[in-house]
Amino acid sequence: MHDSDGKDNCGVIESKKEIFLAAYKRNAGRNVSAICKIARVSRDTYYRWLRTDKKFREGIEYEDQKMLDITEDALKIKIHQLDGPSIRFFLSRRHPDYMNR
Repeated sequence: MHDSDGKDNCGVIESKKEIFLAAYKRNAGRNVSAICKIARVSRDTYYRWLRTDKKFREGIEYEDQKMLDITEDALKIKIHQLDGPSIRFFLSRRHPDYMNR
């Protein structure tokens, strides 16, 4: 398929996906709706790409894992600084004696 300029629509879609992934990376931690607005992609399109495009999904999962790693590192730093709320949070999720308190 080609648009009126003769440009391959597949190439356009791939470019939009790359733009979205770049916005997702730059705006780590923001919600999907906000990133969709920044990238000018509908939420429906985002979720369709996530379901149907393995490479796109893996890109999102990679960025999500990086954010989890950063968050875990930040929590560990706070624990080493003896931050009470961080210590309680960690224990309440990892130590059976502190769960459900």
